[in-house]
This record gives sequence, structure tokens and C-alpha cells, in this order.
Amino acid sequence: MVVGALALGIGFLSAPNTVEEAKAMVADAHGHGGHGDHGGHDAHDTHADDHKEEVHNDQDHKDHADVHHDTHDKDYGHAESHDAHGGGHGDSHDKHLLHQLQNRPWAATYVAALFFMMIALGALAFYAIQRAAQAGWSILLFRVMEGITAYLLPGSVIVFILLVLSGLHLNHLFVWMDAEVVAHDEIIRNKQSYLNVPFFLAR
Repeated sequence: MVVGALALGIGFLSAPNTVEEAKAMVADAHGHGGHGDHGGHDAHDTHADDHKEEVHNDQDHKDHADVHHDTHDKDYGHAESHDAHGGGHGDSHDKHLLHQLQNRPWAATYVAALFFMMIALGALAFYAIQRAAQAGWSILLFRVMEGITAYLLPGSVIVFILLVLSGLHLNHLFVWMDAEVVAHDEIIRNKQSYLNVPFFLAR
């Protein structure tokens, strides 16, 4: 338990707080092994492009100059629009990456808490069935079932606390708790009478 608590604390402390930290973590995880190969390919491509430019004669440049000048203004406006769209998409991706990395320790804690709580609940159901059927189990086995079932109360409290913290937006485990997602998702927005924090905690 002590080792698990230490590992959990390290997980929360190592979670990134900003987009820049998330990018740095991803860069460190992927490493820089492929950069040399990319550099070689880039140099080769640059050399090939230079060679192609040299073989073009002056007449070709003159023929294309007027066309390029006429279409430059139109292409420039399109490029600005494309760059703006690409920038917005990049910001959204970076934010999603940050939330994903921040969710890792929360998700690990929630899954473990729910798993052991459900084991205790399953042991209680099995124990109740055996008692109702007056099964001839050894008293020692009944004590084991009772011991496992004893975790049901603290396990349920832990899961409930995690759900309350999720409702306070300390994590992003449940997508329907994100107001930005709900604002752009009509399906989730139409289910707000069911998918809301008070009703979720009451259930």
C-alpha cells in the first residue's frame, strides 16, 4: 500500500500543468532517434530541388513570372486562411494532449478504486446467495467473504469522492462534464437532464 501510494503521488506530481510541459514530455518520450535520418532526407531533397532549378532556362522563368504575379494575391489570402485554421487546430490538439496527460493519474486511481469496490460488492452478493441457500460452506470461507465485503463501505466512499472531484472539474475523466464539449455537441446537450453532476452523484 505504501509503494502504491508513493507511485500515485509521483504520478500526480509528474503530470504537466501547461501545454509546453505536455509537449516536452511527449518529445522526451519519443526521443530524438529519427532526426539524423530526417536530416539526410532533407539535405537530399534540397540538393535535388537546387539541381532542378538550375536546369530551368531563362525563358521558362519569364513565362511563369507573369502568371505567378497574377495569382499571388489570391493565393496569399487562401494561405492566410489556411494558416489560421491550422493554428486553431493545433491549439485544440495541444489542449487535448494536456488534458490527456493530466488524466493519467486520475484515470489510474479511478479504475483501481472502482475495480476493488466492485470486487467487494460481488463478494457481498455471493455471500448473500450462499446464506440464503444455506450452503454448507466452511465457517472459514464465510469469514473470508465477510472480510472482503468489509471493504465495500470505504471503497464506495473513495469512488464517491473521486466522482465529486470530477464534478468540481479537477480532471477531465467524463467528457459530458466539459462545458466546451457540451456547447458544441447537440447529442450530449439534449441529455443534460440525465447527464448532470447532481443526478450523477445521486445515482
